[in-house]
Amino acid sequence: MVLLVKKIFNYSLLSVVITLIFQRCAVYSFSGISLSPEVKNFSIRSFSVDVAGGGSDLGEEFTNRLRDELLQRTSLSQSSVDGDIQFQGSIKEFKYTPIAPSAGSNDATLTRLTITVEVTYTNPYNKKSQWKKRRFSQYADMSSTATIDTEQNRLVKEIFDKLIQDIFNASVASW
Repeated sequence: MVLLVKKIFNYSLLSVVITLIFQRCAVYSFSGISLSPEVKNFSIRSFSVDVAGGGSDLGEEFTNRLRDELLQRTSLSQSSVDGDIQFQGSIKEFKYTPIAPSAGSNDATLTRLTITVEVTYTNPYNKKSQWKKRRFSQYADMSSTATIDTEQNRLVKEIFDKLIQDIFNASVASW
């Protein structure tokens, strides 16, 4: 009986110590998020579009997609201005390029859309993790027989998914 009580006491003590260690850590995460516990919200200034092509609502679409990602994958709320962490930026490149020439021909079999965004991430609770005007670039390919009109929405969605994942990982996940 005494042995059982000692075991229970030791396990309880170990649980308390582990809990205290995690509570004392400034940054901890079981979800891949590595933000200070003081960070409760975020703000995003609408991304501007500094290039031709892609449509006039490209910046707004990117801003909304980044906002949705942060709301879905963190417990942060959105602030209209001056959030605990802040994002701002612009779309710097929106370019179609023919690639993958076919054998025996100068014609390309694929066309690549590349989108580059420049982002500033501000985190006053962890100044080492913040950055200014960092560029993120991703691409997606389509068959050269397809038309841009039919494929552009799919390509933009695929590229935005990749870009937002990259920005999320570099900022709140600190990967």
